[in-house]
Amino acid sequence: MIQITVRPFDLNFCQVFAVSGSARSSTKSLFLEIQVEGVQGFGQAAFPPYLQPDRDDNLRFLQSWPDWELDGLSSLSALLDDPEFTAEAHLPARAALDMAWHDIRAKQEGLPLWQFLGLPDPAGISSCFTIGIGSRAETETALKQARKYSWLKLKLDADLERTRSVIDQVRRFTEQPFAADFNQAFTGREVAVRALEMLWSAGAFLAEQPMAVKRDEDQLWLRERCPLPIYGDESIRTEQDLIRKRELFDGINIKLMKCGGLRAALRLHELAGKSGVRTLLGCMAESSLATTAAANLASLFDYADLDGHAIINNDPFRGLMLPEGRVELPGHADRPFAHTPVETAAARGRRRQHGHPRAPARLPRAGALAQVHLRARRARGARAK
Repeated sequence: MIQITVRPFDLNFCQVFAVSGSARSSTKSLFLEIQVEGVQGFGQAAFPPYLQPDRDDNLRFLQSWPDWELDGLSSLSALLDDPEFTAEAHLPARAALDMAWHDIRAKQEGLPLWQFLGLPDPAGISSCFTIGIGSRAETETALKQARKYSWLKLKLDADLERTRSVIDQVRRFTEQPFAADFNQAFTGREVAVRALEMLWSAGAFLAEQPMAVKRDEDQLWLRERCPLPIYGDESIRTEQDLIRKRELFDGINIKLMKCGGLRAALRLHELAGKSGVRTLLGCMAESSLATTAAANLASLFDYADLDGHAIINNDPFRGLMLPEGRVELPGHADRPFAHTPVETAAARGRRRQHGHPRAPARLPRAGALAQVHLRARRARGARAK
């Protein structure tokens, strides 16, 4: 007999977190629990304001589970394998269900999740330190917190003067490799290419989602003219998106909440590999339940950005730790995600708070990857002429 319960929960941030177009101090989420034969599995759905899925709509969908005629985990797995099971608006709910299913199955097998999936141990994989949009003083504080991490991710907007100022401040402070994330900041491609050229000159090794989602022609124009590798984030949620938009990006950011869970992330990663597209394993602002689930896949990816729980001050789970920006899963066979609800962990004290960490175990020299992409892009440009 299977039982599913779900509850809304607002995750509060340690401080206001700003990206291009929005600043917020909390994020909406849902926590889900599946019980089967005395075994519990947990999952989370997250709802940042810059994506369309609505929490109340996903809550109603999950509360309709008695209508799904489930007779156990096998029937739930069949539903999760069916692409028609959920609309795109319910991908976060699907992610929570899939997360909980994997949690239970790995517990039943007595294995950590990465081993249950047949993957290498992700321990030691580098993640990054994300620096939000803020004042010079706030940026300096963040840079000090990030000293021990392998690489940085800078949140930037369409303000070229601010971008120039942030780059100058970062380069005066550190030689750490860095990437940039624009979160769809640009509607004008001429301004976007100037920003990317500025980043390239400063040694950035990739930039995420400079153009708004619907500006595919501008994104293609930008990719053909800019040497800096461009990764799609908001533009790429599903396998169908990647098939349609393969030529727009050098790489993609795969997040469980965007694509619909672990099995969807694995399929999308496989398709990216076959398409010659690099991959970054990312996350939203999430609890350590969700980032820990994602971290179990980290060994497959070129880069990992798993610090979404580090900005949360009321995380209801304990799990993934990122000492000096490297994945550490306090794994136990009965807790494959290496997570515990805070109710059961309170006696052991509050989870250590880490800064934001992230980057692959062997991070390429800043700009080295971009040289490969530049040669390919110049060849495309020559053919276009």
